[in-house]
Amino acid sequence: MIFFAVLISACNNNKNNIHELFSNNKITTDTNAISYKKYRLNKSQTIFYIKDPTKYSIEFLKEFKKSHGIYKSVSLIEDRIIINNNRDDSIIIPTDLPLDTRITYKKCEKDIEYFLTVKRINYSSLEYFYREAYKGKIAKQHMGVADIKPTFYFGVEGTFDDKEGKSYGMNEYVDKSDKNCWISVYIGIGNISKCFVIHNCETNKEKTTTHELNRVK
Repeated sequence: MIFFAVLISACNNNKNNIHELFSNNKITTDTNAISYKKYRLNKSQTIFYIKDPTKYSIEFLKEFKKSHGIYKSVSLIEDRIIINNNRDDSIIIPTDLPLDTRITYKKCEKDIEYFLTVKRINYSSLEYFYREAYKGKIAKQHMGVADIKPTFYFGVEGTFDDKEGKSYGMNEYVDKSDKNCWISVYIGIGNISKCFVIHNCETNKEKTTTHELNRVK
């Protein structure tokens, strides 16, 4: 119950932060659709159109602005990124993970059990709960919200092979809520049967990289 209370609080804060972000960037309402948001970056002439900012995390939107400020215009409409009004080559945000459905992964190696649950909560983000147990006792435990990189389409962050030897790319979802450490969750593209997790800190003293975790059905 504590985990869900934290997540509910985080969602509420996210909506407030989104409102503040767009207020600071001088939003004007599109006369053709009240749901569209339009604003300009302070340091460029890029025009951004966000149909519904509540469908993405505040962290994703901030990084999205930074990484797409080199274009003339960028639209973010549901799961589509449209650059310079080129709709024929629009970029699709991955939705392989079903929305609002909790998926569980596990892996046992010698005396260590790795356990992960994820749930996609919008187009950009997933909730996760990660645990390592050594001989039945909890050694590490992390939970929070991780966001896909806005430049995910530049290249896959990892790969895995299924039982038939077919290779799949993986997208990285990152939780940077801890100032000095971060959690990366890697989810298969087109196949969510496997994932892996990296916990890393700036000192590298507490780095953990799991092997591929298998989905539990």
